Amino acid sequence: MTESLGTLEVPPSPEPAAPGAATPSGSGPHHRGARVAAALVLLALALGVLAGMVALTAPSTTVVGEVGAFGGSGRGCYPTVSYEVGGETYRFTADRDARWCALDREGPAVVYHDPDFPAEGRLDRYGDRPWLLVRIAFVLLVAAVFAATWGRRGDVRRPWGSPESTTSRGGSWGRVPRVVAWSLVAGWVVTAVGVCVLGERSADFGSLQSAVERGEVDVVQEAGGLDPGYAGRSVVELRWRHHGVRHVAEVEQLRGSDRRLRRLGNDTTAMQGVTGRIQGDLTTYFTALDPDVRVEPTYRTSSGMRYEALGWRVTGWLLWPILALLVMTLRLLAVSPEPWRATRWGWLWPILVLPVIAPLAFLLLDGPTGAARAPDPRVRRFGGGWSFVLMFIVSGLINRS
Repeated sequence: MTESLGTLEVPPSPEPAAPGAATPSGSGPHHRGARVAAALVLLALALGVLAGMVALTAPSTTVVGEVGAFGGSGRGCYPTVSYEVGGETYRFTADRDARWCALDREGPAVVYHDPDFPAEGRLDRYGDRPWLLVRIAFVLLVAAVFAATWGRRGDVRRPWGSPESTTSRGGSWGRVPRVVAWSLVAGWVVTAVGVCVLGERSADFGSLQSAVERGEVDVVQEAGGLDPGYAGRSVVELRWRHHGVRHVAEVEQLRGSDRRLRRLGNDTTAMQGVTGRIQGDLTTYFTALDPDVRVEPTYRTSSGMRYEALGWRVTGWLLWPILALLVMTLRLLAVSPEPWRATRWGWLWPILVLPVIAPLAFLLLDGPTGAARAPDPRVRRFGGGWSFVLMFIVSGLINRS
């Protein structure tokens, strides 16, 4: 009797994956980056909500105090303010800030305090905590964009005109997920609205005079004016609303005899941004133009960090979303495939000179969002050299206007 032995079949060894083959779902560096990005976005949203809660629960009870000692330097001022609550006097020294330089020694100051803890007074209702949380949130959003575009397959040096550079596959544009590009579009649009509502339009003193004479301005806010009874010269920032838009202008205020002013020297009218001169008291000057206008002192000044573009001036917390969006847009420009209508250097200069307009044009027209069709590859793209020259001319025209 014979037995036939069955043949032993050895399963074929798996072939190595092709360099461009997709990895299994849930694996690979781009999937890990997407998970990290999602976690960072959720953490940033949580910090944003926490900042809102801190701002909403900030004390709103106020009392008028008096400025005592006063110190300062080029970075800001730190007044010591005393105030009275329930028959007891409290005193504190504010943190150094350019806004407090508008206060007068031995003058009034509005103090915010919690009725349950009256000793914890401050000049700023919200304090620094909400803005610190907002800054951390924006840093996390920038890190999320870097994580979402990290390690994704796609040759960023792909030559323009190849089929891969003019087509889009799936939900990404090279290393750039479409959702990231569209999120940046939404962010730039919201920021543009915020700048129009909260930002300030740079203006000249003549436009303020004309608006006050026509009775179109109810309140003029001044920061940096001379103290009552003090002779000298000072650069004053004037702010007003006209047709719902905030405007700001710098003027020189002078008080005293011509001989004394010549002895003081330091003529500030030659300073950049100073557009006019007021002799004497600010309130007297503007009420002579319109008896119904009010001149109010304010803590708000443009000292410190600020950003100006296209005639708009932005200071304070609104700088952070602009900076974050700018960094994220430049990241997409660096890691995405070659843009369609201009080179990377061709887009760099407009993005830096024309915020909002140029980033939106890049995101919507040159591939990242897929909102527009690719042009004919034979059309010559706009290069960095010509772009630099054009933006140099444009920035000069903007500064002159």
